[in-house]
Amino acid sequence: MSITVLIVDDEPRMTRPVDRLLRRHGCESIICPTIYEARTYIQETPPDLIILDIKFPGNDRAGVEFLAELKSDDNPARDIPVVMLTVRGEPEIEQECLELGAAAYIRKMAATKEIIGVVEKCLGLKPNSLQSNFLEDSSDNFTRNIISNVRGLRYAFRTADNYS
Repeated sequence: MSITVLIVDDEPRMTRPVDRLLRRHGCESIICPTIYEARTYIQETPPDLIILDIKFPGNDRAGVEFLAELKSDDNPARDIPVVMLTVRGEPEIEQECLELGAAAYIRKMAATKEIIGVVEKCLGLKPNSLQSNFLEDSSDNFTRNIISNVRGLRYAFRTADNYS
C-alpha cells in the first residue's frame, strides 16, 4: 500500500520530524514550504492526505484560507482529507477549520502515536496498520545497527592486534 502525504509548512524544523515519522511508517512524504507550491503539486499529483499548517509568513491565516479553497465545491481536490497541524491551540480556529471541512486538527508537538492515528483514521485504515510497518522497519534498522557495530568491533580488534 503506497500512501502519499503532502506536508504544507514553511518551518523545516517542524516538517522534518513529521516527514521522518511518516516515512518510518511506510508513507511517501512530500514537503511543500509554500501554499503556491502545494497548489501546483496537488493539481499535478493529488496526494492521499494533506497536512497543512495554519500560519505562513505574512499571513497568520493562510492555511485556513487554503483549506477553504481546497474544500470549495468546484475544487477537484475537495475530497482529499486535510489535517490541520499547528503550534496554536485556539478553539475558534480549530472550530472554523473543522467547519470548513478539515478532517482533523492537531498540534505540531503531538505524540507520534496521535499523528499516525489521525493519518490512519483520515485514510480509513485500520488502527495500527501503519504502526506495524514501523515495527518491522525498526527491527530491520536495529539488526542493521547491530551488524554494523559488530563489524566495527571486529575491525577495531584486528587493528589493535596489529599494534600489539
